[in-house]
Order: sequence, then C-alpha cells, then structure tokens
Amino acid sequence: LKGSAEKIIFDYSPEGTPYASGVLLKMGNGSSKELFIQDKGGEVILSCGAIDSPKLLQLSGVGPKHLLEDLDIPLVLDSPVGEGLK
Repeated sequence: LKGSAEKIIFDYSPEGTPYASGVLLKMGNGSSKELFIQDKGGEVILSCGAIDSPKLLQLSGVGPKHLLEDLDIPLVLDSPVGEGLK
C-alpha cells in the first residue's frame, strides 16, 4: 500500500485510557483506507519526523486542549504535544 497517514485511530481500554488501534491513510488515488491492528498486543508505530509526528498526533486529537478545541478537533488526550516547536 502506498499512502500518507492522515490520522491515528484510537480505541479505549475498559478503564477509559486511549490507545492507538489503527491508522487512516490517504491513498495516492485520493481515496482513504483504514488499517487496524489485528494481533492482540500489536502496536502502531509513529515515525513522521520532528515536525510531522506532532502534527499527526494533533490532527488525531492528542495535543493541547485549547489548540484542538480552537480547530474543532475532538480531544483524545490533553498533552503538550508540539508546544516546543518554534
């Protein structure tokens, strides 16, 4: 598959803790495809570089609450992701 990650897909544990369960990809032809972890204990590895990793997390709902609210992005986790970038 050739595509670019658009968003991390999160599920929640019984305790309410979010965890990454898949990725939404934008394919080269413009369509979108969801890829999910199938093996128990599997993981989503984020490797987009110093700028795009925080960007992808924020677009996925992980970041400063005030920023995500201003952008109408549903909050998954209030975190200082990307605040150190200049």
